[in-house]
Amino acid sequence: MEPEIRFDKPNPADPDSYASSDSKYEGQFFHKYVTFIDRFPDGYLDLILIDGRSRPSCFKHAVPKIKPGGYIEWDNTDRFHYQMAMSMAPADFVFRDFPGLSPCVPFFTRTSIWQRLS
Repeated sequence: MEPEIRFDKPNPADPDSYASSDSKYEGQFFHKYVTFIDRFPDGYLDLILIDGRSRPSCFKHAVPKIKPGGYIEWDNTDRFHYQMAMSMAPADFVFRDFPGLSPCVPFFTRTSIWQRLS
């Protein structure tokens, strides 16, 4: 899906902005990309991987789609601007962090996993 063009400067930390922090995508937003998951019923999916554009927005839309016992995995959660969205996880989710080396970059990063309990 092609990104949509915006003329304001959206905040990529805000899950309601549908923006990317990558400067190559400045002025674009990813509403269609993020909301594609809304085609599935709530509590339908076992696993959702977040590793693309507009990750805080993706997380916001992913949370209701996970069934009890299911997982959301979000890559590179060490990025400061992801913290606001990460804190929005409901109380029925268990959170685990996995810091370490990444196979494609020469630095440490973090992957976080949430499991819905009920």
